[in-house]
Amino acid sequence: MCCASVRVCFRPGESLAIAEVTVYIARAGAEIGSYERDELEALVRSGELRPTDHYWHEGMENWLLLQDLPADDTWEPLAAAAPEPIPERPRFPVAVVRGAIAAAVVIVIYFLVAAWNRSADDANPSSVTTGSPGPRTAASEIELRDKAAAELRAKIEKLPSRAAPPLNTFYYDVAVTMNHSYSTQIPWSALITGRENVVDPNSQETLSRLEFQMLADYRDGEWIFKEYRATTDDFAKTVTIETNEDATTQVPPSVVSLMGLKVYEDR
Repeated sequence: MCCASVRVCFRPGESLAIAEVTVYIARAGAEIGSYERDELEALVRSGELRPTDHYWHEGMENWLLLQDLPADDTWEPLAAAAPEPIPERPRFPVAVVRGAIAAAVVIVIYFLVAAWNRSADDANPSSVTTGSPGPRTAASEIELRDKAAAELRAKIEKLPSRAAPPLNTFYYDVAVTMNHSYSTQIPWSALITGRENVVDPNSQETLSRLEFQMLADYRDGEWIFKEYRATTDDFAKTVTIETNEDATTQVPPSVVSLMGLKVYEDR
């Protein structure tokens, strides 16, 4: 008897040599060709065939991966039709799949919380804070920044540049770094640094010299004192003093009063 899927005739009970067997190749669920068994290795090496392709020949019940093709074997052909090729399934890295699932969960949670907050506000209108500023535009940001900077500059100009009674104190090397804040209550904050000298009113000799750093917040249209640090060299006592004060200090540093900063206690 002869079989259409092999290139030689054989008698029942005989084995067919590997080189004489026609092997069918499928890729992505579609049959792409048939080849002699002894051609397969060279075709895989050249890249025409892939180890992930599926193969089938008479005598097999199912399609298998080409990379699992036996290296040395003989097959007993059977008069059976080839099964449908196995379609390839897209493979995704496990990390990508997990990341996509996690992102989807976060998005769902976000919208659920947002919906719950909206429903709570609708149910209890009195819980909505009145008078809170809305989203600031670029133009309003610039306007607010310029206004805050001008007010702070005016306060610094109040500091005496020459010693005079009754404090006999003067300031120099005062610099400001303004930082933007995303808080709706405190849109701007400032780091103020400088030096302060206290002199003898009679001899005009320096009694003490300090370097200070001060933090202030711009809130509700006012600059508010927040924190003060200073290192003082007392020449009369030949000692160095470290000072750390904040808004809870009963008597704020003199520079706070001279600049007219508001003291707001955050307890």
